[in-house]
Amino acid sequence: MVKGLTGAMLTAGLVIRIATYNVNSIRAREERLLAWLDTAKPDVVLLQELKVEDDKFPALTLKAVGYEAAWLGQKTYNGVAILSKQPITEVKTSFDDGHEDPQARFISGTTYAKESSPAITRLSGSSFTTPEQIRSKSSFQRA
Repeated sequence: MVKGLTGAMLTAGLVIRIATYNVNSIRAREERLLAWLDTAKPDVVLLQELKVEDDKFPALTLKAVGYEAAWLGQKTYNGVAILSKQPITEVKTSFDDGHEDPQARFISGTTYAKESSPAITRLSGSSFTTPEQIRSKSSFQRA
């Protein structure tokens, strides 16, 4: 059992399984990702290094296995996505600081893993470049 979790929390369905995966080309590892999703059944998944343009992201395939998706792709390099068993809203692809990131390294959104669970908001799949960005832009918050 994870430290801090109680049996009551587990019984009430308050546990949300969140995973990250540096997929290093979703097209090259799509079968592996789908097999892992089927086995591990995480509620929310953050992907990075998609290395695929937006129109080639396998959204329909992921939806067919029960995951909603929000993504920001880029050919050859970078690209991030959020997968969730529940709808994803309030999707943003920048830090809201007036600077666009041409390298497709940031995505955030709000999702609920289960109707009875608390909201997870501002999930980010991002590659930060400095310790200051990590401290100032940490994006996992509970609603």
